[in-house]
Amino acid sequence: MNQQTLKIIIFIFLSVFSGCEKNPISFNANPPTGKKIILGINLKPGEIKSLNFELETNSTIKANGKKVEMKVYMLSEMSLEVLEVSEIGVHLIKAKYEKLAMNIDGPMKMNFDSSNALDLESPMGKIMGSMLGNSFTIRLSRNGKNLGFKVDPSMNPLIKQQIEKSMENFTLGTAFPEFAIDNGDTWKSEFAQKLDGLEITSLSENTLLKQKEGVAVIGISTDLKGVVEGNSQGQINIDINSGWMISGKFSSEFMIEKGEQEIETKMVMKLTGGNLYD
Repeated sequence: MNQQTLKIIIFIFLSVFSGCEKNPISFNANPPTGKKIILGINLKPGEIKSLNFELETNSTIKANGKKVEMKVYMLSEMSLEVLEVSEIGVHLIKAKYEKLAMNIDGPMKMNFDSSNALDLESPMGKIMGSMLGNSFTIRLSRNGKNLGFKVDPSMNPLIKQQIEKSMENFTLGTAFPEFAIDNGDTWKSEFAQKLDGLEITSLSENTLLKQKEGVAVIGISTDLKGVVEGNSQGQINIDINSGWMISGKFSSEFMIEKGEQEIETKMVMKLTGGNLYD
């Protein structure tokens, strides 16, 4: 695996919260309740939330006339502390990676778990480990739009640059609509990212599938464009009162082309969130 392939992997790792474009997959929503809800982030200063994800990919890499198979497993656990909330609902949040793990099985094998002290001394550990303990702040509007971020200047320059690029579109799986919604209602949100010539443009179509016991279930249908061509579908569960992610799962199939290199990937991503100290 060359440096460019590794860079693509890290790009995907840091970009999982990007929205995506509509594709012809329909979700079955419950009948409307007749009572519309307004989704939005509604946290208090001092609250500390968690946001974790697991990512599994199976890829076929074609380069220089050769074809190889590669499997990647990634784990990220983050803490997000609400520092302040403005009168119009803008949340200033301090984010920090609490744990990172990666397993690569293919032409190049690699294991990394930040909870293992020996792993932190490996070449991958020195890069990935530099993300631990270093915080960065994000400003999110009430409907979840990213209004800006700031990365700790002491962070490893390579990781700092990649986080800056990927965090441009940090979301909780989607952005919430500006209007009240009921079961079956839809809305769109648009995102774009670019890193060292790797560009993804996307437009998300979201559907409120159901609302029950304080939880909103949202279906997201996707079509990826740019250096990535493919599609994805998934659901996220959002706490209606706080607007925070409870859980989510996405399945994707896409292809990345960069120069003479082609990577075809199937990916499954699981997300969980909540209060960090429940």
